[in-house]
Amino acid sequence: MDTLQCAVVFDGILEKLAGSIEINCGLLLLLMDRGVLSRQEVNIIQEINNDDKKNTKMLEIIGKKYVTVVYDKFTDALNKNSQGNIVIRILKPNYDLKVPSCCRAESAIAGDQTAASMDEGPNEDDFDVSLPVALTKPEFYVSNKDKAYPMNGRRRGKVVFINVHRVNGMKDRDGTDVDVMNLARLFEELHFEIKLCEDRPDRNSGLHNLTANGIRTILEDVATFDIHARDQCFILFILSHGNTLHDKGEVVYGTDGHPVAKSEIREFLTDAKCPNLIGKPRVIFYQACRGIRMLTAGKDERDNEQYTDFMECYPCQPGYACIRNKVLGSRFARCIVDVFSQHAHDKDVEELMKKVNDKLPDYVNNNKWDQRGSFDSRLTKPLYFFAGIRQ
Repeated sequence: MDTLQCAVVFDGILEKLAGSIEINCGLLLLLMDRGVLSRQEVNIIQEINNDDKKNTKMLEIIGKKYVTVVYDKFTDALNKNSQGNIVIRILKPNYDLKVPSCCRAESAIAGDQTAASMDEGPNEDDFDVSLPVALTKPEFYVSNKDKAYPMNGRRRGKVVFINVHRVNGMKDRDGTDVDVMNLARLFEELHFEIKLCEDRPDRNSGLHNLTANGIRTILEDVATFDIHARDQCFILFILSHGNTLHDKGEVVYGTDGHPVAKSEIREFLTDAKCPNLIGKPRVIFYQACRGIRMLTAGKDERDNEQYTDFMECYPCQPGYACIRNKVLGSRFARCIVDVFSQHAHDKDVEELMKKVNDKLPDYVNNNKWDQRGSFDSRLTKPLYFFAGIRQ
């Protein structure tokens, strides 16, 4: 089969896939990571409100690309997004999920190693990420819903990711995109809407300004425009380099190398700044170091400020560094996905984070570095995600 025939076959596949694919954040991230879609193309797709039109637009964009480069990456992304059965159903009995021979040869010549690099890497830290999530039984929901925060909407609220890959004067945070992909898939399963804010210098379009001031602007815009009265919860992930400074306390860094204090981040989400969240839970997850120490004792410092309905989750103890695998992502993010997907159906978020913190050392199977997470909760009720309950 020559290249022209391959293109005809691929166009036919895309036509049959129309209306069958679920366009979710996890799939779009996978396609972007593999170079099938650009950041700008993902933004175009996400701006479409109608699911069928979104599906059609994605396939239209992909159909215009060179088949020998796209075919294998496209089907691999569907497999990784647990939609491989769609391709099998449509392609059987004549095709499997492998690249047609004419495409495979040219892809190899192009030297593409993207898909392999996602699955290969150091054996340490490797464990399966559990998805999809276990679902809440109706009787558990009925017996716990009145004592917990309301969490039963078709969309619970928003999860915002501020994902800083490169900070001036510091090492690139390779592996951070894997964390975002895994976590976005998890929280889509838990019925949240996903908003991605990232700044990758190697991507030429659709970027967010994630300097220190850019992060502040994003948080102000999120509090002002993105959180609605119907939202039942708000979750923020900040993935960057971090430290503890004597004049600012704990900070995360923008791409320009300037710090943003965590106390500032909380301020953007207070009742005064975000009235749509009054009485509703706000959970902030940091994937960032809190210092440079490794395996040394440190005092567990807490802020004196009290923020009702807040919870902050950390990958390590105060003053410590945290560990991130360049291929597999961070231990903390993978542990969250693993624990939440198995237990979010009948455990509240404090119980879940206790499990994360208890299990985190189990994922460190070398004798060099340890890592122990922590959290600070001011929630006034249990926060159950009630996976699968939608009213």
